[in-house]
Amino acid sequence: MNNKLTKHLSFIAALLLLSQNVYSQTGWFTQTSGSTQFLNSVIFINDQTGWIAGNTGTIIKTSNGGLNWEAQSTFTTVNLMNVFFVTPLLGWAVGELGVLRATIDGGNTWGSQTSGTSNALLNLYFFNNSTGWIVGTTGTILYTENGGANWNPQTNPAGAVDLRSVMFVNSTTGWIAGNDGKILYTTNAGTNWVLQTSGTPTTLRTVCFLNSQTGWAAGNSGTIIKTINGGSLWTPQPTGMTDWFYSIKFVNAQTGWAAGDGGKIIATSNGGTNWVLQASNTSNMITSISFVNSLTGWAAGQQGTIRKTTDGGGFFAGITQLSSEIPKQYSLEQNYPNPFNPVTKIKFDILKPSITKLAVYDALGREIGTLVNEYLKAGTYESEFDAAQLTSGIYFYKLTANFYTETKKMILIK
Repeated sequence: MNNKLTKHLSFIAALLLLSQNVYSQTGWFTQTSGSTQFLNSVIFINDQTGWIAGNTGTIIKTSNGGLNWEAQSTFTTVNLMNVFFVTPLLGWAVGELGVLRATIDGGNTWGSQTSGTSNALLNLYFFNNSTGWIVGTTGTILYTENGGANWNPQTNPAGAVDLRSVMFVNSTTGWIAGNDGKILYTTNAGTNWVLQTSGTPTTLRTVCFLNSQTGWAAGNSGTIIKTINGGSLWTPQPTGMTDWFYSIKFVNAQTGWAAGDGGKIIATSNGGTNWVLQASNTSNMITSISFVNSLTGWAAGQQGTIRKTTDGGGFFAGITQLSSEIPKQYSLEQNYPNPFNPVTKIKFDILKPSITKLAVYDALGREIGTLVNEYLKAGTYESEFDAAQLTSGIYFYKLTANFYTETKKMILIK
């Protein structure tokens, strides 16, 4: 075999090894943005193609799943708050001072559209190539039915509160979330918007619907609320946190994520009944998340932060009630198996109905996951802990219910 062929085969082998190393990473891992700006919005339309918008007119694009990000020219230094694409070519970006940009070539060229307002534009959503909405400060709602050639204001019954998130499930049915717990609802493309009762006075910063019935909204002070009847009734979902959440995404009725302050990313595998803290490997604020399926997603935020996952972010937790018979006492059993790799189960008894928390801590006492944090009736329960993204070592799990507290040690060996 000649030297040239040998070198060529070695190069290919090295590339294959690099590819395996890149795509076998677990949990949330770092991607290099090439920017130190505050990144406000991320959107992917498939597992290869995505865009991120941020401060000082920043828009960066990837065509290879985030391995490389390329800066695009937006011809503005205004902070861009949101970016949205409906095809690999057609997209829009909105920002402060009413700035509105549009592209028909994937962002190679960003041209101006006239929004008709100087208010900050915070979020936008297009249902198809023609039909879209923008929301912003002081109650701004704008609507287009010709791809943004013309934007028309819509009447907002909530008054001059800042509106922060908008989403539609078809060309007529959508919701808007904003300050003071305001949620607006329409069934006629926004010709009429109706106030819904969210049940919270807290600022709502993000809304996500799967269909005309099932949706979630999230915001300040750890708030997450859910509806299963189109918003006629919103029910709080406890997270056990007081952090602000800026983005919430669900890929199906069971699987979703929310992200916010301090690099917090929480996940659910049961529709939000339980939320589990995932290891984002950053303390920077996460402002936006985007998923293309139940495994592959990206998060973006402060100081040019980008994180990617190809396994749903690592571990999820589920809780099963094994028995409704009232036990003799509170108890926390040793996890099984122990040592474990990477999944183990934790069984416990609840004597009286109470808010129950089951959390996991590392050897330094830092909480790394909340497996249970909700009101449980008396009975016997089992929670599953998947530590696929954690390193080998000693961990602790702690059960708190009423005045009962107990902690046990477990060992992860990989």
